[in-house]
Amino acid sequence: MDSSLAVSKVTTLADSISASLVQERAVAMLGTLFGLLALLLASIGLYGVLAYAVAQRAREIGIRIALGAPTRQVLRLILHQGMRWVLAGIVAGLAARWH
Repeated sequence: MDSSLAVSKVTTLADSISASLVQERAVAMLGTLFGLLALLLASIGLYGVLAYAVAQRAREIGIRIALGAPTRQVLRLILHQGMRWVLAGIVAGLAARWH
């Protein structure tokens, strides 16, 4: 090249690549943020449904405990019911993904 030309805007290759990927990083960050927000909302919804189901069965749970059912058995009953909702959501999500 011509040695009499002025050199302007000298950057390293790493800086040039980093500058060209700013938009992609922003989109990835936004996608991550929305994914975490969706996870938070799903968790809150699942908690609400499970709390409502347990409240509906409060008498049954109280009777089981009064009759001597072990705490582990009562907890397993509640968690089993909650896991059915989780599995139903996973199945629905996978089914929606494949369509």
